[in-house]
Amino acid sequence: GRDGIAGSNHPAQHLSFSWIECPGLYDVLLGRGKPKMNHVGNVAMRAIVMSKVNQYISATKQERIDIIEEVLLEIRASGGRFLKEDQNMHGYWSEVDVETARQKVGIFFRDIRSNTGPKASAAKK
Repeated sequence: GRDGIAGSNHPAQHLSFSWIECPGLYDVLLGRGKPKMNHVGNVAMRAIVMSKVNQYISATKQERIDIIEEVLLEIRASGGRFLKEDQNMHGYWSEVDVETARQKVGIFFRDIRSNTGPKASAAKK
């Protein structure tokens, strides 16, 4: 039977790395490019961030950390994960750690803020 390969199914190995062939609908895909930006999960994250951007702008550093955490929780509640495409195995994805996900959401807030502020409209002329 399968008893001979039980050792290879060590839980730590599963937790440390598992390939994802097909990202779910609500997963957030990290990286550049229109296909990633237009993925349902990325569009949903943008909507969540947009709904909190004014709160984020006027927040203290600790409040900003809390707001980023709220965004992560909303994405996870919908079944979403933060995925990065593997550099060597094209078409395969892996889930990033929580800290990387937090950084990405924080960068997203800063990008939106810099594109909606008064400086952005002056720079685009």
